[in-house]
Parts: sequence; structure tokens; C-alpha cells
Amino acid sequence: MTYMVDGGDENPHVNYEPSSLGGLKEGDASGKDHTPYVEGKLVREKVERKNDFAQAGERYRTIDQWERDDLVFNLVDALSQCNKDIQERMIGLLRQCDEEYGQRVADGLANGKSETAAT
Repeated sequence: MTYMVDGGDENPHVNYEPSSLGGLKEGDASGKDHTPYVEGKLVREKVERKNDFAQAGERYRTIDQWERDDLVFNLVDALSQCNKDIQERMIGLLRQCDEEYGQRVADGLANGKSETAAT
């Protein structure tokens, strides 16, 4: 199955933005932002987030050990096909969620296989 989008000269393996591979870019705004009146002006602003990784780390720690093993196995399998810089970036993000989580994926990639807990 082939997925085609406008701009056939784009890298077909990159379908997200931002991309370290120079893939698709967000288009320029075509007009003024919509700011309806609701007891004053409603505006678009960035939301400050103190910790973008807490929820993912909490979720990782709440799942059963076999589910963690399966998650790590699947991530190692998928990331093993990626460039080294993407693997390292992903490991860094996973470590911010949970140090063990990132370390298990890093170990699995270094060993060329998924690391699972002894059962």
C-alpha cells in the first residue's frame, strides 16, 4: 500500500513535523488568527508545561511487568531500524519519562535485541 500526499518530491518516509530528516513543514498562516469576543478577547498563547514526561512515566510504572517487557521489546524492534541519532533522541525522551524505561531500551538496542525480565 502506498500513501501519497501533495508534493510528491517530499521524503515519503517522513510524515510528521518537526523532522530531523528535513521532512514536511508546517504551512505559513494564511490569515489572521480567529479571536472571537467572549467577555474580552480570546487569544492563542503557548501553554507552559512544567513536565511533559510525568504522565508517560507514571503510566509506565503502573503497568504490569510483562506489559513493560512487551513495550520495551516492541520499541527496541521498531527503533533498531532507525538511524543512530533518532535512537539516541528517543532514548533521551524515554529516560525523561522513567530512567529504567530509557535504560532498558538503550540496553536492548546495544545488545541488538529486546531485554526482558527473567520470569
